[in-house]
Amino acid sequence: TSSVEFKDAFFDGTVTTDGLTVSSTTNLDGAIQLDNTLTAGVDGTGYDIKFFGDTAGSFLLWDQSDDALELTDSTPLKIGDSADMQIYHDGSNSYITNAVGALKLATETSGIVVTIGHTTSETTVADNLTITGNASIGGNLDVTGSFDMSDANITNLGSISLDTIVNDGTDITLDSSGDIILDA
Repeated sequence: TSSVEFKDAFFDGTVTTDGLTVSSTTNLDGAIQLDNTLTAGVDGTGYDIKFFGDTAGSFLLWDQSDDALELTDSTPLKIGDSADMQIYHDGSNSYITNAVGALKLATETSGIVVTIGHTTSETTVADNLTITGNASIGGNLDVTGSFDMSDANITNLGSISLDTIVNDGTDITLDSSGDIILDA
């Protein structure tokens, strides 16, 4: 009966029960194999679940009140058979790193827009930038280095203001249906 309790019980074999209720902290020191679904809480009422790593202070937490999977600083989310892609925050900056293949920030479906940054944020490309399609610039284009057009034509240009024109040794052709005025 409930009024009669065992202080300690020791089993050296298989224990089969229809149900088990544990009402205080339980330490399980051996390996546990679950052969069915593990559910923590019920829909609308969950619990925090924390997984510690080998490094002190490093853990993964399902925080039920935030409804979010949270990782501590410098605890990466590793993706791929060889953990080739990692996502993490080091306490100061956020990173998406990739060790193998191309890192694509896109969808594989045509017509899906990819936005990088905010309308008032600055986006920096730290190395070469190759654009295989058209580039549409809604603001100003400020070039601090040289601007090489690789002998491509500039077409449909409005007014242009230049400090100096230097000819590289080829002809300068001015072809206009209107007047060409040189004002010294």
